Amino acid sequence: MEERIFISGVGGQGAILTGKLACYSALRRDHYASFLPTYGAAQRGGAASCTVVLSDEEILSPVVEKLDTLIAFSQSGYNEGLPRLKEGGKLFVNSSQVKVDEEAVNGKYRVFSLPADKIADELGVRKVSNIVMLGAYAKNGGVIALEDAQYALEKNLSNKPELLELNKKALVDGYEYV
Repeated sequence: MEERIFISGVGGQGAILTGKLACYSALRRDHYASFLPTYGAAQRGGAASCTVVLSDEEILSPVVEKLDTLIAFSQSGYNEGLPRLKEGGKLFVNSSQVKVDEEAVNGKYRVFSLPADKIADELGVRKVSNIVMLGAYAKNGGVIALEDAQYALEKNLSNKPELLELNKKALVDGYEYV
């Protein structure tokens, strides 16, 4: 089993953190994980993406041409990743910011569209929309389970307990939405 994922958005949306959490989640299941981040020149508003490879065998390279999964937080992230998504791949989009080109998608991919920003706003903090998307992936990605993602959150937010419950709620809300 190998899952090649591209997580893309703009700076400040949490694409990089989402990739790290996916890796930590897979490691909990004794899988291998690679993480290759790409940053634009701007800290906020510039391109921010990462390529994640999760596998039950050693990973020879973090460089990926064809993707099994695209997780798009922004329109630019969607536009960048869609041409690389293999037919039959999984497409997760934050419908609060991404307009899916129905003609380009037209039955080629398994599409999971959720208003991650809106769900996060209902929790009171827009910044957790990336965790909402991770929850959707945990339910439909096939590699990580919800418990693995919760564990990854606990490990990464152990020094910020005031944020842990909010992030766990965002994760579950994304999981339950799709």
